[in-house]
Amino acid sequence: MSPLTWIIALVVLFFVALVSRRRLGIGRAVLAGLLVAGVAGSLAQFVARRFGTPALVAMSPAQIATLVPAEVPAAGYVSSQSCAECHSAQHASWSASYHRTITQLPSEAAIQPEFAGELQLRGEQYRLGQSNGQYRAEFADPDEEGPGPHSRIERPIALVTGSHHLQLFWYPIGIPRVLGQLPVYFHLGERRWIPASASLLAPHSTETESLSGQWNTNCLRCHATFGRPRPVKNQDRLELDTLVAEFGVSCEACHGPAERHVELRRKHRDSATPPADDPIINPSRLDHRRAAEVCGFCHSYNSQVTSDLRRKENEEGPLFRPGDEFTKTLRLIRLDAENQREVKLADLKPEEYFPQRFWSDGMVRTGGHEFNGLYESACFQKGSLSCLNCHDMHQKPNDARPAAEWANGQLSLAGLTDTGCLACHESSQYAGAEHTHHAADSIGARCVNCHMPHTSYGLLRAQRSHQISSPRLAEQLSTTRPNACSLCHLDKPLGWTADRLRDWYGHPRPALDSDKEQIAEGVRLALTGDAGLRALAAWHMGWETSRATSGHDWMAPVLTQLLLDPYDAVRFIAGRSVRSIPEFEEIDYDFVAPQSQLSDQAKAVLKRWRAQNRNAAPGRSPVLLDDSGEFLDTEMSRLLRLRDRATIELVE
Repeated sequence: MSPLTWIIALVVLFFVALVSRRRLGIGRAVLAGLLVAGVAGSLAQFVARRFGTPALVAMSPAQIATLVPAEVPAAGYVSSQSCAECHSAQHASWSASYHRTITQLPSEAAIQPEFAGELQLRGEQYRLGQSNGQYRAEFADPDEEGPGPHSRIERPIALVTGSHHLQLFWYPIGIPRVLGQLPVYFHLGERRWIPASASLLAPHSTETESLSGQWNTNCLRCHATFGRPRPVKNQDRLELDTLVAEFGVSCEACHGPAERHVELRRKHRDSATPPADDPIINPSRLDHRRAAEVCGFCHSYNSQVTSDLRRKENEEGPLFRPGDEFTKTLRLIRLDAENQREVKLADLKPEEYFPQRFWSDGMVRTGGHEFNGLYESACFQKGSLSCLNCHDMHQKPNDARPAAEWANGQLSLAGLTDTGCLACHESSQYAGAEHTHHAADSIGARCVNCHMPHTSYGLLRAQRSHQISSPRLAEQLSTTRPNACSLCHLDKPLGWTADRLRDWYGHPRPALDSDKEQIAEGVRLALTGDAGLRALAAWHMGWETSRATSGHDWMAPVLTQLLLDPYDAVRFIAGRSVRSIPEFEEIDYDFVAPQSQLSDQAKAVLKRWRAQNRNAAPGRSPVLLDDSGEFLDTEMSRLLRLRDRATIELVE
């Protein structure tokens, strides 16, 4: 391979991994790069050939350290420990945050599940163990080519990603610094192991995809501080000498490299005023655009603006620094002509790429990319809204909440109320019932529930949209994205919502078909929607606000259908929502059980529901109950026949 061909391959490799922002194995990413360069072959095949069965578990910790990414500060980065001396309170609150623990070295404190015994998931066996402080796993080799059964390998756990919702485990594959991923994840909320493929909103798959190199080429950019993939050529093979300044999202990820700051402050320790040439960045002192862009580096879909910058970041680490103008080095990926051209250049299909990330009108639909939403909002473009209007990266001294409660979203005290909105939108005009048409102390009067509904999806849950908008049925009819009213009032038809938006805000009432006029929107989305809509409907049936607004005595039969859904993620969410309903908390349901067992579990839920006493009441046909409180099975069957079976894959 010529030097030029090699460079082209590396550039394409990094861009594919970057714009994909998904769990894309290095085997596939490298193959894409090599194909563009006119060369066949992949690292995954090389891994299987050369490193099929090494006894890596027998290695000493020092030997293993040469095979995993290393913490090596560079380019002015000096690590969070340098901050603790002077900023002890801020360091303590950061230490309590999920930013710190998003990537950790394995330890008893870091690893959440009990790492012992055997797991059986979808016919695959996993053996977990630990001794002398080393965690290990035995499993079928995901890098091995061809049909199974694959050779079994035993690997030490070298790195842990996630500590809030999911926890992922990485192991050395034998190539220096390159990590593979254990094909099972631990779900922290449910306290159970799940197959990696089942964590995604994507068509069901029984195959175990190789994710070797994923951490090196993708995850490190936002799950570590100043990560450098550092590809190196070794006899025409790709190797990665991956380094990071620090595992996790540390102080310098938001404040910039601190070496000069530390030097100046130590030199002028007794000075009452900070040195004028101190380069450290405090995002709260930036204008709203620069402040939000600090977060946007990780919390958006973005790429470098040129191929030269892509290659440079790949080799030297991120070029963007907190306080920089985002667009000097980065391009926000949006649903527009320029980005469609760039996606094509990366050998990806725009007709697949954008629907996996955005609603058809360009609103981002996946969690973790909040800056995409904020950027499109008038409050950002025409006002001065930034992330810091609602979020505190350090818990304030006057915040009496337990640190764990604050860390769950890092909302400021203002972010827990409407204070941030009312700073610009006068309370005399917007806070009263004349505007909200809800009681002042009700959940329906909260600004975020109407203007930031949970229409984004990620990590097996719905998440708030960060593109601030108002509920409009015209948008729903053109994009299928549920409106905010219907996500609280799951028991009301779309026609009911249309009447209120017309009467309260003067919206034109659109023509609706009979189902939209007569069937509760929560029911209609759950039974006839595509997999993305079914996931949102299932989550909202487990959301306490929706259940309090809509009642819950009708939900179990609808959720029963989602317990049998062909998409793993929909079944997972439906099972969790069923258990949130009173009297169903202890229901036995395993979303990855064989089909026959799923059917038996769903029947058990329906049987328990039928045995409950329900208040007979007329006019409940929208939620498929007759006047006696019995379920309208025939109507449900009719709606199921209308289900949108389009293939949906959302890329988080």
